[in-house]
Amino acid sequence: MGQIRYYRCSFTPLGGYFFGGERNFPFGLQSLNEKKDYYVSSEDFPSQATLWGTLRFMLLEKAGLLNNGAFASNPADDAFLKRQEVLIGSNGFSMSFKDTFNPYGILKRATPLFIYDKRKGSRLIPAPLNHRVQTGKNIEGGDPDIGTGPDSVSHNSSNEKYAPLKMIYREGMNTDLGDDALLPEDYSAKSGLTDMFLSLDDNNALVKRNDVIGVLTQTRIARELEQGGLFKMEYKYLMGGYSFSVMIEVDIPEAMLLPGREEQPFCNSGTVFMGMDKSAFCYEVTEIDKKTFEELENDIKKIRMIDRDDFNVYYAASDCYKNTGQITSSLFWIMQKKNLRTLEKQDGRDYYSSMKKSRLYQMIKAGSVFYVKKDKAAEEEFLAQFAYPGLSQIGFNHVLKTGERV
Repeated sequence: MGQIRYYRCSFTPLGGYFFGGERNFPFGLQSLNEKKDYYVSSEDFPSQATLWGTLRFMLLEKAGLLNNGAFASNPADDAFLKRQEVLIGSNGFSMSFKDTFNPYGILKRATPLFIYDKRKGSRLIPAPLNHRVQTGKNIEGGDPDIGTGPDSVSHNSSNEKYAPLKMIYREGMNTDLGDDALLPEDYSAKSGLTDMFLSLDDNNALVKRNDVIGVLTQTRIARELEQGGLFKMEYKYLMGGYSFSVMIEVDIPEAMLLPGREEQPFCNSGTVFMGMDKSAFCYEVTEIDKKTFEELENDIKKIRMIDRDDFNVYYAASDCYKNTGQITSSLFWIMQKKNLRTLEKQDGRDYYSSMKKSRLYQMIKAGSVFYVKKDKAAEEEFLAQFAYPGLSQIGFNHVLKTGERV
């Protein structure tokens, strides 16, 4: 073992970006009577898998060990491959590795993605979905002007604070989840679920999503269809001052700590390309201490997300994978889902050939919440459903008990 170090890596898009977002019309040729969706929208955030792959690229770039060609290796130079393996391991991320902690060279683990306000040094996370949504006159302040492009700066908050739904416990309900039920007392279907961010550094203040993330719409041509058709692609962008951030733990080998070689394994700043259209992101890497690395999840754990003492609320700090089947040991949950497509094999040919070698997984979105009775056995059974070391290692499946003293 070498020396453990911690870094915060922030990625600022230089324009619009497009992540995930299934192309909802089928790939390749199709019949005329097949339904095609007109709008294709980007996810708000890059996935943990995308960021993990980008971090591996950044390590190789700094060391001058990038392969020649998009997907080709250099088999004639075993030493070259060995040096790559020291830095990033022999395999990239795959969902098939989810059950075990995997060797990724000097990269050890990552936190869930969060949004970093570089001007204030504050951290934003998806607001828990059990926030009691307020509308109209219940919200103070707020400015409807959110700017018109990626260079716009708008950080107008509604002055709204996070306030969890009030829950009532009913026995003898005979529901699909059991004989007892936990139900929200003050949920408004008309108001729906929150779509905001929570600031960990401003007394749980909420920030409107459209003050952080904007939408750019472009018209595109689907040339692979039988009759070339138009469709709309909704790109996203970040308002000025915000960036996507993740904190990582690395284990620097002793060989890299020799005199004259003490430099950090990443460049301090640079440009990388991510997403469907290889959007440009400026990155900054800052060394931090272990306390700062752990503070993100510790600060989330301190938030009280229920007004009862007989239940705990578990918060999904990241997107989470769970095998098919009903969630157990939780009497009530509020969650949203999303798709994650990961490439199982990449042969270097066109986009559609690659997609045929991919798999689509359904994930639980960050911000989802789960109510679990305060019972050791019940809580252990609940957490076991998300216990995938290979996923939590890169920032997926971080489900945190809240309302704790840390």
